[in-house]
Amino acid sequence: MTAFRLAAEAGVDMIETDVHMTRDGRLILMHDDAVDETTDGRGRIADLALAEIRALNAAVRALWPRRSRRPPRRNSWISPGAFPACCSISS
Repeated sequence: MTAFRLAAEAGVDMIETDVHMTRDGRLILMHDDAVDETTDGRGRIADLALAEIRALNAAVRALWPRRSRRPPRRNSWISPGAFPACCSISS
């Protein structure tokens, strides 16, 4: 969510993210359908439980690699109204 906060502070017009469902039916925000590229873990989000994903470090490839960041859940998104809302649902 750090990237979203920084984008809002920079005055961007819009942001994009993807929502994926975990093995235990929870929604999580992550760019890819697997955790390999954005965390220190491996595997498809659909094959992992939320607790397993929350235990991963999502800052491992970020600009602040020594700080730990957990993958965000749907209800930990940014403040409502920070950006115009647009939703696209696909499978």
